[in-house]
Amino acid sequence: DGFVYYKPIVQVDGTVLYEKYKWTLLVVVTQDGASLILSIVFALVEDKTMEAWSFFVQNLKRHVAKQQGICLTSDMHISIISAYKKHDSRWTPDNSVHVNCIRHIVQNFMRHFNRLGLRKNVISMGKFHNQRIIIFY
Repeated sequence: DGFVYYKPIVQVDGTVLYEKYKWTLLVVVTQDGASLILSIVFALVEDKTMEAWSFFVQNLKRHVAKQQGICLTSDMHISIISAYKKHDSRWTPDNSVHVNCIRHIVQNFMRHFNRLGLRKNVISMGKFHNQRIIIFY
């Protein structure tokens, strides 16, 4: 219920757990007015599949991010994109926007070009107002 008082931005991501538990942790975080990060949803799933992401983002929209105008940021993995676009996901272009996370853009840039001197420039590009890039760094 408290999510309506936070910024209308949610960052979704997943990470593989190792060692004893071979699961995947899916998480959603948001920011408050002071830009403090708050974890609002998490789930343990077997793998980062389209089915797992579909279940996750559908229930995120149904139970937490209910209002209009929500910005969903992610690494734009094909399974997340597919889950977001599913007709029963409740996420539509009318009530939300799905954008690429600047943190992942920077990671991909550094992986391909490995130019530390340009890292700040890539981050700065993301700070300009653009409907397709939201800063969540």
